Amino acid sequence: MVNTILLLSVALMAPILDARTLTGPTHNKVVVCYVATWANYRNATVKYEMKDFNPDLCTHLVYAFAALDPTNHTIKPHGYKTAVDMKRDYPHLKVTIAIGGWNEGSEKYSNMSSSPESRKRFIDSVVAFIDHYKFDGLDLDWEFPSKRGGRPEDKANFVALVKELKDAFESKQYLLTAALGAGKDTMDTAYDVAKLSRYLDLIHMMCYDYHGTWDGVVGANAPLRGTSEDDVLSLICMDLMNNTAWKKFWDEKSATPYLRDGDRVVVYDNQRSIALKVKMAVDYGLGGVMVWSIDTDDTKGVCAEELDALTDIYARFNKMLVDPLVTKAVKSLGSGNKNHNYKGQYYLIHNDKLELRLLTRGNTNYPLMEAINQAMVISLEEKRIMAEVERITNTNVIDKKDKRGDKPGAASILSSSAVTLLFCLFFIGKSIRLSFAFVVYDVTKEDIIETSP
Repeated sequence: MVNTILLLSVALMAPILDARTLTGPTHNKVVVCYVATWANYRNATVKYEMKDFNPDLCTHLVYAFAALDPTNHTIKPHGYKTAVDMKRDYPHLKVTIAIGGWNEGSEKYSNMSSSPESRKRFIDSVVAFIDHYKFDGLDLDWEFPSKRGGRPEDKANFVALVKELKDAFESKQYLLTAALGAGKDTMDTAYDVAKLSRYLDLIHMMCYDYHGTWDGVVGANAPLRGTSEDDVLSLICMDLMNNTAWKKFWDEKSATPYLRDGDRVVVYDNQRSIALKVKMAVDYGLGGVMVWSIDTDDTKGVCAEELDALTDIYARFNKMLVDPLVTKAVKSLGSGNKNHNYKGQYYLIHNDKLELRLLTRGNTNYPLMEAINQAMVISLEEKRIMAEVERITNTNVIDKKDKRGDKPGAASILSSSAVTLLFCLFFIGKSIRLSFAFVVYDVTKEDIIETSP
């Protein structure tokens, strides 16, 4: 059924393909790539070393994890030179160290954050650690305040810890980020997001592990709308090639691919589901995307190219193709107007017609990471085009009113402003609570509005 949908989409207007290659993030969004230190200890087929890392695909590299010494509340040293040395050859790359993780638990962090004295010991050790190893900053991955052996006051103590870290980082311009659990119960119990957002540079929403071995039924682990550490995409592909009993399926409701062999089910992310998540991040105006973890991509190039990878991009293009306002908008954006400066990488006008030019890849290392960066640029272009369509439409409406001599009254202007304000408040409230995998929320002081109930 997937192939049929794809062929029907292409039949309307097949996009023109070319052989350009992706040389790195060419957009203005953040792509945060975690790398798991234990990936180095996997079996040879899926072993991952820092020499395998491709810095062109990410804006930030988070080395996960450092550990907390439970006795003196200081950060434990480890070998980080290879990761930090990446910055020398790739100056665009920010390399930070993550502390915490699931295996670290919560109790140590609860104790450390419980008093100003223990927080200061920790912060002093972090600053010395970052200075010594030349990291760009720290990522906090406390899983989770007030849970798993923590205490109720962890929620407030976590805010105090983050504020004091930010104060210590300010003069050195170190980055401070945090990975937050995205489940509603965890969000409500563990975090004061409005206050945290004042001090964090980026908030990484961990929108996965919604289902796992703890459930009585199988569900999508990281749905758009569970697993062992060896669940790497290349392993899934090899199992699929070696066992023809596996059948591929697509769950439309959660936008999730899965494999089934009788009672065995594997739920995972592919290029199509990743691209849809990126599209949603762009539509909601988020700061970018976070990937846990880059070492679980098909870094060896084992997987065959998936036929449905571009299904949804084709579908959106076909809708745009039959709307004359879209073509007009792309022409307007590319007209040389100094206020536009639009140079489409994927959407452009050729022989007076709208075209979508996609990259041809075939088999490749890092297919999911490349899908992220391609989908990011495409989604940003689509958003800008549709904004221009709206501008043209509104201009036409105003022109018609001017010709009739209509003038909006004060009441209608006030009403419009009120609706806009309500929409903004709704958007701000929702954007930090998306049930969405790989989300990064770009935090500025203006982004969060606190309101009293």
